[in-house]
Amino acid sequence: MIIENDFKDNWAEIASRTKLKHLQREEVQEKETLVVINVLDHQYALTINEIKEIIAVPHITPIPQTPKYIMGVGNIRGNVFALLDLNKRILKEPFGINKFVVVLKSAELKLGLLINNPPETFVVEKAKINYSSAVLQPLSKEDDFIKGIYKQEERMIFLLDINKIAS
Repeated sequence: MIIENDFKDNWAEIASRTKLKHLQREEVQEKETLVVINVLDHQYALTINEIKEIIAVPHITPIPQTPKYIMGVGNIRGNVFALLDLNKRILKEPFGINKFVVVLKSAELKLGLLINNPPETFVVEKAKINYSSAVLQPLSKEDDFIKGIYKQEERMIFLLDINKIAS
């Protein structure tokens, strides 16, 4: 025969053990949501926290005497943003037709990245992103816009440094 107090104690004990097991399984690993952009055969990413929105390409007004990868400015929701062609910036040449703008969330930069295809998002463990300077040091000054690398099986994703890609 089960006494009511025994049932309550057993239930509380079982719930406590279940919660402890659940916490031990998770081991409180920090996660990062990456927004992955394909540039030819390579994949580049920004964190979801760096992105305000993704929209269709607005009308672009060219600006004279800017680098070739700055296509001009566009009006996005009443704000003027510089529009950078990510293909030209990375590949040094145009590739495909830009259909989307990744509008960056930055107090310092009013910048949108022009891309060909909609990006993919997925969640990764933050600890698996390699920020090692030994891996990133061989980059030339011109290509010094990569701040980390995430490797998943055969997939290599390069994390972009927003401040450096715009400079």
